[in-house]
Amino acid sequence: MSKKLTISVSDEVYEGLHRKVGRRRISQFLEKLARPHVLLEDIETACRDMAADEDREQEATSLDIPVAGPVRRLGFMTGRIVVPDDFDRMGNAEIKRLFGEDA
Repeated sequence: MSKKLTISVSDEVYEGLHRKVGRRRISQFLEKLARPHVLLEDIETACRDMAADEDREQEATSLDIPVAGPVRRLGFMTGRIVVPDDFDRMGNAEIKRLFGEDA
């Protein structure tokens, strides 16, 4: 059984729904979007379905397992920027003046 519902959306959202979802599929799209937020049993069913999906479980990575190979977090911009030699002292006089110290 279905119930009819009237909702108001902005012109942009209305046009976007027609463009992306299709004229005769908007109700189905909105129901699928809202269903997990309003029906607890659907959330539980979805969790059971995900847990039973062995292919997706294989794709999941445990946080306890280290990532293969070294992770390089520093040096990715090496050679792409130039840092002045006085970088750590730039604006030193102005900063001291702002804090009331003699430059």
